[in-house]
Amino acid sequence: MIETMQPFPKDFLEQVATEKYLTEEQRAVFVSLYQNANRAPDDIANDLFISPNAFRTRLTGVYKAFEIDGKGSNKKRRLHSALLEIYRQRQGRDSDDPILDRGIDDFVERVRRQVKPDIVQRCGTMRVLDMAQPVELGEIYTDVNILAKISATSRKGLAQIQEMVGLDLENFERFSFGEIAKERVAGLEVVRKHRKLMIWGKPGAGKTTFLKHLAMSCTQGELFPELVPFFVTLKNFAEEEDQPNLFTYLQSQAVIHGVDSERLRQIVVGGRAMILLDGLDEVRQEDSQRVIQGLQKFADIWRDNFFAITCRIAAKEYTFQGGFTEVEVADFNWEQISCFVNNWFRCKGEEKKVDEFLSALKKQKTIQELASSPLLLTLLCLVFEENFQFPQNRAELYKDGLDILLKKWDGKRAIQRDEIYKNLTVKRREQMLSEIAFKTFEKGEYFFKQSRAESLILEFIQNLPDAKDDPEALRLDSEMVLKAIEAQHGLLVERAKGIYSFSHLTFQEYLTAQYLANKPKSHHLIQDNFGKKRWRDVILLVFGEMNDVDFTSYLAVTLKCLWDRKLVHDEDCQKFLQWLHQKGKSIGQSYSSQVLKSLSINIKTDFSLNKPEPIFRAFYLFLSSSTFRSTYRFFEKHSLLLDSYTFSFDLKLIYCLFLAQDITASMHFYLPISSSQSITYSLFPNLYYFLSQIIEKTREKDSNYIKTITLLRNQLPFNEDLKQSASWWYQNGYSWTQQLQEILVIYRNIGHDWQWTDNKKKTLTKYWYVNRFLLECLQSAYIRRDVREWIENTMFLPMSEIEKMPPPEI
Repeated sequence: MIETMQPFPKDFLEQVATEKYLTEEQRAVFVSLYQNANRAPDDIANDLFISPNAFRTRLTGVYKAFEIDGKGSNKKRRLHSALLEIYRQRQGRDSDDPILDRGIDDFVERVRRQVKPDIVQRCGTMRVLDMAQPVELGEIYTDVNILAKISATSRKGLAQIQEMVGLDLENFERFSFGEIAKERVAGLEVVRKHRKLMIWGKPGAGKTTFLKHLAMSCTQGELFPELVPFFVTLKNFAEEEDQPNLFTYLQSQAVIHGVDSERLRQIVVGGRAMILLDGLDEVRQEDSQRVIQGLQKFADIWRDNFFAITCRIAAKEYTFQGGFTEVEVADFNWEQISCFVNNWFRCKGEEKKVDEFLSALKKQKTIQELASSPLLLTLLCLVFEENFQFPQNRAELYKDGLDILLKKWDGKRAIQRDEIYKNLTVKRREQMLSEIAFKTFEKGEYFFKQSRAESLILEFIQNLPDAKDDPEALRLDSEMVLKAIEAQHGLLVERAKGIYSFSHLTFQEYLTAQYLANKPKSHHLIQDNFGKKRWRDVILLVFGEMNDVDFTSYLAVTLKCLWDRKLVHDEDCQKFLQWLHQKGKSIGQSYSSQVLKSLSINIKTDFSLNKPEPIFRAFYLFLSSSTFRSTYRFFEKHSLLLDSYTFSFDLKLIYCLFLAQDITASMHFYLPISSSQSITYSLFPNLYYFLSQIIEKTREKDSNYIKTITLLRNQLPFNEDLKQSASWWYQNGYSWTQQLQEILVIYRNIGHDWQWTDNKKKTLTKYWYVNRFLLECLQSAYIRRDVREWIENTMFLPMSEIEKMPPPEI
């Protein structure tokens, strides 16, 4: 008696064939064999127009897919039994079966509860860099913004990008690469709008954190409560020993939490899975094609589920088909930075540090630029958390940031990336990046074409050991190295199609400084650009990076002498500096270090030795400068910060003189008489108030100049009739102001009318700026103490006095 086998419906067999990833040839054999289970194999082969041998070969592949091993006809029976069990499970169950009894929604909710512990364990915390312990993701997470268009696909030209950031090399103002205008959309808004997402981002942009947040939000019912989240680290999936397909891998993960393969199948078939696939860039090159093809196939078959894949920009060139939308994680803006910092310190119980951190960050634009990267912002928080401030020598901070991107970020996560440029050690990479930074920065190339970047890379790698001789091979290598730098480290970024820049202007400047600090002949370039706004941060960093104390001392002395000599033949400027010298000497020496420090801070000069006379000279130069002339009203609120009576007194007198001059100029030259009332209303009370304050708080009430100032103050028609007050000033203001100036010159030796031409004003302003800048450079420099003392002691002196104190021998 011949045993018969039950045939199966074609749609059931087609569905199972899809689930097992059978090829089209295998599918045809499988469906025909088990739809007509009692027909002879040769007859089925004949129906399919293939030979019996071809039929058996394809059937062997079917058995392998179902993990049916062994030999003989028993394999067909064993596979039939397996199919029968699957068919029975799907067609009919006991009444307490969750699928039939409570419906798909209740079933999904049950599975969600089963996988929740795994999601919470893997996605509920974050720990990066040198964090002592993990923190709850929900306590620190900051909402992500998404760029609606991938940067590298933009067709903007070089000139257009430069215009967008307001780049002007002649009148340089610091800019952020984040100013390149792009449409930003809230991350969750994008997730709710698209069921299939390919999420690109620079290293440390927060891609994994965003995906973890999606998983946690789904688990907690805040996002897609009808779906079951599955979080897959693609590196782990790709390196599984038996190289399973994604469905099999999900099965192995789900069964640990009590979700059997049949329930998982129901979830996926019903389009109720949220498949989160993290780190496509972390997959090894030898596994890459297999993994990508497998993901594409899975997404095509189970297209009704939600998919999100993350990958570093430029790491993979494959474009996922079948409805995937490509987006890019945007850099943090100030609102996101503030939110992250608030969350960071509040979750650690250190709320008081929030305002201190944000205040310090606002004051230091170069550091603020780094904060646009969540990874580097984390570094800043860790540094500030430990020291209550950012390092005085910013080069140390930038070096830490560079090290993180070059090696530590992947190293801490045990990621070994494919070395496209294996001959380049970390040190060589840094050296190459320094050369690229210098050669682009020197020419003002903050943005440069891809061909320019590749040319600079080629110049470097052609001199490496074992470099190729073939020019075309070198060119191809330079292309690959550029992509590797972008994908693995994120230090060069494609801002638009074929147009690159450094990830942060801060890193371009720091790497340029590294290049110059290691070049003995760089002092000529530093001298030529000292005082230029565009070079300011680079030169500061150079002083911080140089380790040769004699060379640094020589450079500082050279710069000081260079700028002193620029005024040596200018009689007016030398006369002015001689006045500064005499004024500084007349103040006396009996001032505490606290007063001197306060004075130095208020005029933003970095004297480290607290010698009185140089600080006094700096103070009175500042009061005489166009800088103070244009900003003196700031001191309405801040003049009392000066603890010393003498300096506070003089500052208020100068303030009154400038205020009176402004009122007079406004009435006589800029505004008609009919507008005088508004001028009187806005400025007149301030003048009367400060003169009264000077009179009331003076220690010399019986002195002639106080009596004279009192008489002048009493002439002011300070009353509510604004029209009458304005009319009085219009007629008498000029002579009144002249009298005030004479009092300041005679009794305080301040307020002189130097009658500077516009060119002289520019010269003195430059002189003031350059010397302050030199003092700032010395703050982070490794320099001889006698040189430091000489520079500070001769600061703002006329040449006749400087010549009496020659510089130390070096």
